[in-house]
Amino acid sequence: MAFGKEAFSEGLTELGYTVEDRGDNRIAFRYVIGAGRFKGREILVGIEVPPDFNVTCPSGPHISPRLIPINPNGTANDRAAESQSFGADWEYLSRPLGDQQQGWHRTKRNVKSYMRHLKRILETL
Repeated sequence: MAFGKEAFSEGLTELGYTVEDRGDNRIAFRYVIGAGRFKGREILVGIEVPPDFNVTCPSGPHISPRLIPINPNGTANDRAAESQSFGADWEYLSRPLGDQQQGWHRTKRNVKSYMRHLKRILETL
């Protein structure tokens, strides 16, 4: 059984995404937002995958291009930060799955669960 970046990449591939290896524990893939004010917009989504995925959930996504202004002190969906891991054209959306581990453990702890979470985030920006 695969863990970490390999397992997450396999799950994305099974869902039809083409995965780009960004080195270390980082991957990226193209994603089209399905609803909300950015409906139809194609973006890159970057994920920092924990080495023990699927035991530990990835944190929030990194996205490019930036869709909302950088505001690390905002609340709810107006909160975004510079992406230190992916570069200047990216922003980090700190949106844990529930309270991260508790929310994660209430799911099937797989890529499909994380992608449902990602969809909710991006469709409500």
